[in-house]
Amino acid sequence: MSKVSPLYPTKRTSVKGVVTSLMGQKATLTAAGKHSMRDGEPRVKADPPYAA
Repeated sequence: MSKVSPLYPTKRTSVKGVVTSLMGQKATLTAAGKHSMRDGEPRVKADPPYAA
């Protein structure tokens, strides 16, 4: 987690953030259940780890 330029998020930073979010989201989804991926979208968004 190294914020190089918070002023203008580059594609690399965005991708890194997305990947990190996906990793965290994946773990949450796996714990909740794969089927939760479809109906769990709003639930995951409300989750603190995903919001952060």
